[in-house]
Formats: sequence, C-alpha cells, structure tokens
Amino acid sequence: MKKTLLFVGMELRSLKPYRVSILILIVLATGLGFFFGSSHALSSYLMMVLILLMTYPFSISEKNRLDTLYSTLSINRKTVVRGHYSFALMAEAVFIVLAILFSWIMSLFIGAKFDIMETLFSISLLSGVFSLLVAIQFPIYFKYDYSKAKILAFIPLFIVFLGIIQFPLLTELLGIKFPWTDISFVTSDIPAYIFFAPFIFGLVLLWLSCVLSCRLYAKRDI
Repeated sequence: MKKTLLFVGMELRSLKPYRVSILILIVLATGLGFFFGSSHALSSYLMMVLILLMTYPFSISEKNRLDTLYSTLSINRKTVVRGHYSFALMAEAVFIVLAILFSWIMSLFIGAKFDIMETLFSISLLSGVFSLLVAIQFPIYFKYDYSKAKILAFIPLFIVFLGIIQFPLLTELLGIKFPWTDISFVTSDIPAYIFFAPFIFGLVLLWLSCVLSCRLYAKRDI
C-alpha cells in the first residue's frame, strides 16, 4: 500500500508541468456550467475534464520512458497498475468535492437550483460513467504504448458520449416521456441507497479492470 501511495505521489509530480493547462480546463468547465446555470451541466463538464486528465500519466510515461525506468528500479508492475488506478480514484474524489462546492457557489451567486439529493444523484451517475470509461480504457493503455492505444481507447469514450447524447432522442422515438431538465421526480421516489448504486457499480468495474490490467501489463514487453 505504501509503495502504491508513493507511486501516486510520483504521478502527481509528473503533472506539475501541465498544471496551468489543467487549471484552464477546470476554469472553462466551471465557466460553461455557470453560463448554462445548471449544476448538472457543471458536473458533466468537470467529468469530461477528469476523463481527459486520465490520459496524461500514460502520455507522460511514454514520452519520458518511465516504464523502462520502473523496470530498472525494480518497481513491481502491479504497483504501477495499482498506482494508476489509485490516482484515478483520488482524482474522482476531488471531482466530486469540486462539483458539489461549485454547484453550491453557483446557487449563491446566480440563483441556480441546488438540491443536495439531486446533485448527489447526478454525481453518482457521472461517477458510474467515469468508472466505466476508465475500466475500459486503462487495460488498453497497459497492453499497448500510449501512441498505439490512444485512438483505440477513445472509441469507448466516443460511443458512451454518443449514447448519452442520443438517449433522449431514442426515448422520444419509443414514446417514453422523460423530463430531462428536472430529475427531482426521480430523486423523490427512489430509496436513498439507490443514489449510490452507480458509484458502487463503478468501483466494482474498476476493481475488475485493475485485475485485468495487472495481467496484461505483466505480459507486455518493455
């Protein structure tokens, strides 16, 4: 566990040269959320930034040949994999805090609706989507170099977001009426534990993905 946490620290230090671009992305996402006056939109934009951020460590690793360095330093490959997944979980935790904090600030300054239960449900859904994408993308990055994997890894991202965009149209074609601009009717009728079902499901997916990545990375020639 200690080695995994040290590896996460190394990942964070490797991002320092990109901190300005990361900050700009967060500011843009927050600005778009304020522009549309929706906490759900704000959370969605922050999640998109989070997903983009997940590619940085792999890109940096390839650029600086860190995989070769880890091998030279006799760092266990499982530690490398677990470090990447731990970094993803830490970044997701920061995203959740920022999404709640910025949504609350938005309600104070521009009078946007802020309901903690709706916000938690929205974040839980987004967390499930994020975990699904990471669970698919990370094994691809661990099997191949970043330059070989990046196009293949972005295919699930494209499919998921296309599905999200087209889902309202699909329900309309099927004659299903769903008030997409207001999810209060959902949060008022479901048990509280259902709120966190997508989040928990996402954690299970990440664990399974981590196991798969360990096996793929162990077989990869470096």
